[in-house]
Amino acid sequence: MERIHHGRLIAGDRVVVEIEWAGRVRGEALGRPNDLEYRYTGLGVLELDGDRVRRQLLFGDATTLVEQLGLPQPASWTVAAGSPRTP
Repeated sequence: MERIHHGRLIAGDRVVVEIEWAGRVRGEALGRPNDLEYRYTGLGVLELDGDRVRRQLLFGDATTLVEQLGLPQPASWTVAAGSPRTP
């Protein structure tokens, strides 16, 4: 998996960074063989303690990832009204 950091905002002991993940899934997913490339974006929030990361929170666009891999979207996921993905 490739991870590219695009921009960052630093405030005190926190860093917010835009991240792009890319890679290829080989093997089997949910009983189906695949060999698919994926690319999706998200945000990382890092809480620092000096020069060490104390806590890392990652927020990724899982819907895009699931769509690119051809997997069914879990029924528990909901889409906000007015979203571009609203049917």
